[in-house]
Amino acid sequence: VNALHIQGTAKLKDGRIVVGGLGGVLLVSGDEGRSFSLQEQHDRLGISAVIPVPGGGIVSTGEFGVRKMTLAAPAAPAK
Repeated sequence: VNALHIQGTAKLKDGRIVVGGLGGVLLVSGDEGRSFSLQEQHDRLGISAVIPVPGGGIVSTGEFGVRKMTLAAPAAPAK
């Protein structure tokens, strides 16, 4: 990826940072932004905004309309 076009970000109550962008990019960080993992979106439609909801998921808006998304469980801290 040469450039990431970030459209929306959110910080969840559990501390995770979620970043959404063009091409369905959804990045999740459990270490205050030091590293991110990609959560694949099967339709690859752009994400415009991410909003945290109770229970740790997000509501996202974008080319697909509005959808509630469940995020993968946070990764265990590196030892």
